[in-house]
Amino acid sequence: MNPTYVILQSPVGASYIPTEEERRVFKECNKESFYYRSLPFSGMSMLVTQVLISRGILSTSNRFGSIPKVAFAGVCGYLVGKISYMRTCQEKFMRLENSPLGEALRQGRKRFSHQSVTVLCTFNIVI
Repeated sequence: MNPTYVILQSPVGASYIPTEEERRVFKECNKESFYYRSLPFSGMSMLVTQVLISRGILSTSNRFGSIPKVAFAGVCGYLVGKISYMRTCQEKFMRLENSPLGEALRQGRKRFSHQSVTVLCTFNIVI
């Protein structure tokens, strides 16, 4: 499955086509963000939710049991993991030498160094 590329506030334009090296970094970031952040965050949030349900701190659904709350915790953990890895991916793109996207990120960092600017995020959501 190919990752979906989402460019927000893109200084390089909405119709920008990534270079081969940028595509490689997109894939690398997508894989690393999944294994290093999304999977652990998702698993831990699901585990904590199930423990809270088993101890009676959270209630279960009469019809579906604990599945909806555990699934919601998993999705939230997945998204938090992806979002938490964005800064690392931005830095990887900024290290690319002949990359218009890397240059745009470097320029954005210089221009808005006092603000948090989200320029690039990658998501590969499998349903």
